[in-house]
Amino acid sequence: MESLCFPLDQNWTFQQAGHARSFPATVPGTVQGDLIAQGELPDPFFRQQEEEVQWVETADWVYTCRFAVPSALMAHGQIDLVCDGLDTYADVYLNDECVIQADNMYCQWETAVKDRLQAGENELRIHFHSPVRRGLEKLRALPYAVPATNEPQPMDLRTSVFTRKAPFHYGWDWGPRIVTIGPWRPIYLRAWSAQRLIDCYLQPLSVTEQAATYEATVEIVESPAFIGQLRLRVGEEVEQVRLLTGSETQQLRFTLSHPRLWWPHGLGEQPRYPVTLTLEDADGKVLDRWTHQLGVRSLRLIQRPEGRGETFYFEVNGRPVFMKGANYIPPDSLPDRVDEAAYRRVLEDARAANMNMLRVWGGAVYEDDRFYALCDEMGLLIWQDFMFACAMYPPTEDFLASVAEEARQNVRRLRNYACLALWCGNNEMLVAWHRWDWQTSHRLDAEAQAALWGGYERIFYDILPQAVATHDPARSYWPSSPSGGYRALPQPEAGDEHDWRIWFSQADFETYGVHTARFVSEYGLQAFPVWETIEAITEPADRQLDSPVMRHRQRSSMPWLGPDFTGNDMMRYYVQQYFREPRDFPALVYASQQSQALALQTGIEAHRRQMPHTMGSLYWQLDDCWPTQSWSTVDYYGRWKAAHYAVRRAFAPVLVSPVIEGEDFAVHVVSDRPQAQAGTLLMRLLTFTGEERRRESLPVEIPAAGSARVFQHGVNGFLAGADPQRCLLAVALWAGEERLATAQLTFVRPRALDLPEAQLDWRFRETEGGWELRLHSDAYMPGLWLRLENGEAHFSDNHLHMLPGEGQIIQVRPREALSGAPRLSVYSLRDSYVPGPPPPLRPADKPWSRAL
Repeated sequence: MESLCFPLDQNWTFQQAGHARSFPATVPGTVQGDLIAQGELPDPFFRQQEEEVQWVETADWVYTCRFAVPSALMAHGQIDLVCDGLDTYADVYLNDECVIQADNMYCQWETAVKDRLQAGENELRIHFHSPVRRGLEKLRALPYAVPATNEPQPMDLRTSVFTRKAPFHYGWDWGPRIVTIGPWRPIYLRAWSAQRLIDCYLQPLSVTEQAATYEATVEIVESPAFIGQLRLRVGEEVEQVRLLTGSETQQLRFTLSHPRLWWPHGLGEQPRYPVTLTLEDADGKVLDRWTHQLGVRSLRLIQRPEGRGETFYFEVNGRPVFMKGANYIPPDSLPDRVDEAAYRRVLEDARAANMNMLRVWGGAVYEDDRFYALCDEMGLLIWQDFMFACAMYPPTEDFLASVAEEARQNVRRLRNYACLALWCGNNEMLVAWHRWDWQTSHRLDAEAQAALWGGYERIFYDILPQAVATHDPARSYWPSSPSGGYRALPQPEAGDEHDWRIWFSQADFETYGVHTARFVSEYGLQAFPVWETIEAITEPADRQLDSPVMRHRQRSSMPWLGPDFTGNDMMRYYVQQYFREPRDFPALVYASQQSQALALQTGIEAHRRQMPHTMGSLYWQLDDCWPTQSWSTVDYYGRWKAAHYAVRRAFAPVLVSPVIEGEDFAVHVVSDRPQAQAGTLLMRLLTFTGEERRRESLPVEIPAAGSARVFQHGVNGFLAGADPQRCLLAVALWAGEERLATAQLTFVRPRALDLPEAQLDWRFRETEGGWELRLHSDAYMPGLWLRLENGEAHFSDNHLHMLPGEGQIIQVRPREALSGAPRLSVYSLRDSYVPGPPPPLRPADKPWSRAL
């Protein structure tokens, strides 16, 4: 008989332990999610109501399900109870007998239960213990503190590191504290007879355009007397049969001739071969089956000596690839709200911005298989952190054993996905231990330091690399991000870097181009979300920078800059450095987005210009887990900030990047394309009202998968007396009749621009599924932000810098039914401040001039 699964997803209730009142439960789900959905808790994302749901974390909760076992299941010889994810400390009772005791959110739990099932009704009961109270018990059992930087609790109450549970649930510098509890992944009965497929690993041995050879390592449960076979089918090309020999591990090697290779987004297609593995008895009847969609590709992390350091780049199908992307966090604080549609929305936002890699950050969760399957489908490579971030962890043997099992399970679960590029041990722990003064701030004596560092070495230099080497030998392991090598602190010449000089150290955006690292895996700047999101989470009185609600929602604090200095103050600081004083709070919201867009554009272009020294640019962060001001470029509701449009342009397959370099300006051309190409560079010096003061056209070679400086000139000589506050450089790159890329360069910071009043004309034309919007401006109009007054829509382009006398065509797709014809609202940089002459020039406003 073929194995069967019987989902236990119906007839659940839950209640607070010791209380009589019960509620209908959704499984998979969480206590908080169900209580919110049923109106028993307020929406924690509105105003300061997060605080009103936090009592849940200190209580125990009991889930109960009553079910009858179908006769088809009972006919099998074995029945297992499988819990794919329990959050987190849980005692599982089947008919009043404890069958599982769980203590790790990231693990699957299973046990044989056929002899415990009964005819008629059965009861499954799960007692979830408060993770905070359990963590507090463990904290008090240690004679020293364990650093846990981001948990917003007093030092002697920071319990997150003692529990293998998503750290960001305890609060982070961009997210709320909602310590979830519940059966967050499916629960089911699995019935089988004497034989069952456990797992299959499709290990690439050699992948070229001519042939791809794989070894399928199959693990099975079978009795020594079993006579049967394994049948492996790969697409329409390969079918192999292996007679079983009584061994629990079998290898089947297969080769695909002239395979259709899987490529990262932007470099090719993402074909996948359907793989079906069946376990059959002697009569050919199927007993069990395993399926997968196989993306065929080779991938290596290349680290070889070069200059004073070593390279750090990914090679895909033999080709070095610059990684363009962002750091990803779960799209909701409540895991039961994250379904396939939520995954698809976030990943499509990444793909639309020309990304080819996301970093699944180590303070969250190993995502559901649906996430990685979508990444395979979309060509988005994954830098996968293990779930450790910004903390140390208790070095106890039971904790280390739990980590080992967690690593084993998750490496095996994810190893067959083509998107998976790298396993990384942790986020920022190496640099934190050596540079963040934890030893002093946590009053750790020599014995405590030795114990904590010993635990670090056990986890990140023994347990995790061993799990990867044993279960996924085809992939590289990187112990900590950032780091300069296996045990080395970050350095520009090797490894990866988190570049937080901008933001945390208040450096200028231009710093991104100085001492660029080999691979920049974090950097960024905060911005407020779009105004509609602010309206959704606040009341009118809250919409001020220093209102209690706006202060509450800001989680980034920087006490080294002032006792009450927060991310709100830092956003305002950067707005003041680059833009004029906003006229009101909506203008400040707008200006924060313009500032973030400028920062990320500057950083990405600097990184891409440094190819091949720099071969990766992953900014912090793509998405949000709740609606708030943060580093994200797409807010919680899926609304693109200005920066996401800027990122899309900066990550374009072909980029033209003008930049001021000392007293000169230069134009760089960057291309992802594998072949070099002849092109033409057109440069025009324009006044803001459209007068052309200078035009130059020259032939250039667009490099193959690289960067080249194609033009350089002194700024003063090029301006030839033109007022830098009233003109700009418009650059276009052409290949024959095709315009490949455009860019603009202003010679002073936006705050110093003397912008004229512009007349913007527009008209809509209805199209299938939306409208075409044609725009035309008679003068330079930077930072043009478009929205509809009578409904929400997604604009194919936004945050526009309109050139004088030129037009743009935008596709508008409604997110909801509109009330009547679309009515456009426009807002530009000039609208954000009180009109008037620009403020006096500061040295930073005119970086190419040594004397003002």
